[in-house]
Amino acid sequence: MNHTAATARPTTAHGYTWADVRDTPVTELQPGDVFLMPAAGLHYLVAPDRTVRGGGLWEQPLEAAVYRVTHRTDTHITQVDDHGHTHVAAVPTGHAHVLRVTRKAVRKQYRP
Repeated sequence: MNHTAATARPTTAHGYTWADVRDTPVTELQPGDVFLMPAAGLHYLVAPDRTVRGGGLWEQPLEAAVYRVTHRTDTHITQVDDHGHTHVAAVPTGHAHVLRVTRKAVRKQYRP
């Protein structure tokens, strides 16, 4: 069953920190990858090595919804959110990015 992305709610309860994620083009996501979709209005800065940190006048907590990629084709990605809902989305063209959780952090903290 497909659900809209609105079923996943941004939170900080996932336990991941800015040090656990890397800025990643959506086109690079593969099955098994865990990624975060930042909350609307969350500001962060990306370094040339793809590390990220909270931006603004103070470092904001990493508020985001968590997803795990379960299937991937050239045109679509199937993902499961941290509530167990399955989403199928078209792979966007252009410069769409997400915050991919490092493999080390996934082993330490995986929730979905």
